[in-house]
Amino acid sequence: LFVNNVSLGVYAKIVQSPEYRDAKRQTTTKMLPELLGPDAEQFDLSFATPDGARHDGAQIVLVSNNPYTFSLLGGFGTRADIGGGVLGISAAEVHGAREAAAAAAAMTAGRPERFAGWTEWTAPRFVVEADGPVEAGVDGEALRFDPPLEFVSLPAALRVRIPVHAPGLSP
Repeated sequence: LFVNNVSLGVYAKIVQSPEYRDAKRQTTTKMLPELLGPDAEQFDLSFATPDGARHDGAQIVLVSNNPYTFSLLGGFGTRADIGGGVLGISAAEVHGAREAAAAAAAMTAGRPERFAGWTEWTAPRFVVEADGPVEAGVDGEALRFDPPLEFVSLPAALRVRIPVHAPGLSP
């Protein structure tokens, strides 16, 4: 179960690091080249998009309650609410240094859709397959699961009340 999101691939690998909690930015900066560089191992993640296309080895997979809108500088996203009853699924496949630079530029600009290896959609259910245990960042916590990972939206499973003038309130 998750409330906000589940990350697989690069971010999941980074949050597994014992150094991550005390030095998030430094740990991320240190690990990214080895995770996306030319000698990086392919992630053991397989899934299908709604058009039936199979994807193997995506470096970034984000599953969220409702889709994110990635429009903020720095690649951070926002959602108006999390109760829409659908999963937001975003994934990126990066091959080589040139694509890594293009992906980083698109994410930093808050426009990941400009990167050719980016795909996103909504669905009530999503399945990720793998040959072995899958590292995951579940609402920011480092966990590991046996495949297949099945994500299903449970509409109205949790009621969250936020004050009207809460700092950081999403539009």
